[in-house]
Formats: sequence, structure tokens, C-alpha cells
Amino acid sequence: MKKLTELTMVANQHPNRSFSVFFKPETSGDGQKKSVPFGGILKIFYMANFLFCLNLLSANPSPAEVKLLSVTELSNRLNEPRCAIVDTRSFIAYRCGHIKGAVSLDAGCGGPLVDKNGAFPCRLRPGKEILGELADRGISSDRQIILYGDQHSWGAEGRLYWLLDKLGFDNLALLDGGYDAWQRAAGPTAALFADRLPACSKLKDDGWQALDSALTALSATALWRGFARGEVIFLDVRSRQEYEGAILYREKRGGHLPAALHFNWEDFRQEDCRLKKPEAVLAELKQQGLPDPAAIGNKTIIPYCTGGIRSGYAWFVLKWLGYAKVENYDPGFWEWAADSALPVEK
Repeated sequence: MKKLTELTMVANQHPNRSFSVFFKPETSGDGQKKSVPFGGILKIFYMANFLFCLNLLSANPSPAEVKLLSVTELSNRLNEPRCAIVDTRSFIAYRCGHIKGAVSLDAGCGGPLVDKNGAFPCRLRPGKEILGELADRGISSDRQIILYGDQHSWGAEGRLYWLLDKLGFDNLALLDGGYDAWQRAAGPTAALFADRLPACSKLKDDGWQALDSALTALSATALWRGFARGEVIFLDVRSRQEYEGAILYREKRGGHLPAALHFNWEDFRQEDCRLKKPEAVLAELKQQGLPDPAAIGNKTIIPYCTGGIRSGYAWFVLKWLGYAKVENYDPGFWEWAADSALPVEK
């Protein structure tokens, strides 16, 4: 750097002088050597550094875009061949009535994506197995995947949106208001029989690795270290009774994560199950202590619930509101409370 500074000073003192400091002189047609003007060299040097820095900035992940779809928008796409509508409710609810053409993929405790033999009721199966299940059901990455739930599905549509996003799917949308809004609009429905898409193989082959890595990075001990360094904000999206430890759903202990803010996931929505206006939700979150997206700095928001379903929905909403760094703690309070070495507050 000292040498570069000295050369820059010389170039400024002799702007018309030629230097061959960095480059081998070229030879002209008459055999005369041509030197490269030093001022030009400096311009190339600074431009290269500028482009390098610009590349670093562009390499940083930008806020993930999530898409919210209205009933009208879905109605207009209902017959598009590359559009897959996915019902994330229980299969029983699906058979009682669903959007015409929708396929069933329960993202909750009883769904096919959950490890039935795992220690916790909602723990996901390994990513590679999940990709195989999606392929069997025709959920391919070259389709637009439109997800919906209802007022009783605990936000399963948001959890599946988060999961597919982690697996590398980039053409996703969530139906605002879900099946409740669709029925109010008298959209076409079907019942009893189960629709299926043809099995496919076009999937993000390495997506399962990204999912598994993300879940490893979000282990309870990793989050505890991040909290100790002041890098994360815990957001408990369960009910107030669960947050205070008054109600347990098979957790080893009651209470909440250290210094966790509280915001019931149902308060993201209006009574008709559609999301509230962004400004209204941001104001309510601020009342609970969560800064708005412009003021939160470099901290990561970690929404959590009991086992990743409600917090998956919260992940979607926080992304929709413009928060850049949000990660769903999918194992949730089941995992945290089971580790006696980790603190719990009431």
C-alpha cells in the first residue's frame, strides 16, 4: 500500500509521463516499445477494486421476497397448467371440501413430511426424504406452487412455504384468507376424492442439503450462542398462556425462551383470516418491543412456537412485512425445553 501511495503521488506530479511499472511494454509495428500511461493503470486498478466491492455487496443475500395472493388472483390462474394448488390442512379437512384441483399435503403434525418416529411430534423428516415425497406428489420446482390453509390449520401454509423456500423453490405464493376466503367468494370446490398431480423429477437436487444445513445452524445450542452474542431476537408466537407456562403441549418445561418478545400468531390476521394491513401489524409488533425493519439493524428475528408450524406462518408474515433476516426455529419449544442446560423464563 505504501508503494502504491508513492506511485500515485508520482503520477499526480507527472500526469503526462508514461510508466511501465505494472505491465510489460507493448511493441508497435515499427519495433518501438509502447509504455502504458500510469494514470490509465490507476484507473484500471480503482475500477477493478470498485467492481470487486460491488460484487461482494451483490453477493450478500437480499431480503427474501414472499408473495401473497388474493382470491381473485387465484381465480384467474385456476386453470393454468403449470400452477399447483396445495391444501396444507389435514387430509380429513381436505376430503370434507377443498379448492377444485388442489392436492393435499398436510404440513402439520400428522402430515407425510413429519418424522413419525422422531422425539418431537412435528420434527421434519430429513430433507432428501421430503424431496422424494414432493416428487411423488408432483410438487416440482418448475411449477408455481400456491399454498392455502384455513382458520383451524395453525398456519400450516406458512410452514410449508418456509420449507419449500429452504428447499430452493422460488415460485411460491400463499392464498390470503385461505379456504375460508375462497368459500366466502363462492370459488369452485370439490370433496371426497383426492386430486393428484403426475409424479415428477424436476426438483432442486441439492435443496435438501440447504434445508438440513439450515436446521443444523438453528439448533437450540446454536441459537443460545447467538443470543449470548446479541445477534438474535426471539419472538414467541404461541398463546399468552403458553408463553407464561400455564399451558403445556407435552413440553418438558413451561415458559418461554430468554428475553423472548410475545406476539400471538393469530394477531397477524383479521377475523376473516386475511392478513391485516402491513402498517397495522408493524405498529402492533412495535408495541411488543420489536423494532420496524428499518431500525432492527443486523439482528436476526427467530420466531418460534411449540413445533414450527405457527412460527413458519410468522416467518412468512415477517418476510412479507420487509424484515430481511428471519429464521424459523422449526424444532421449537419442544426441543428447547427438553434440554435442561438451556434456560427458560416465565
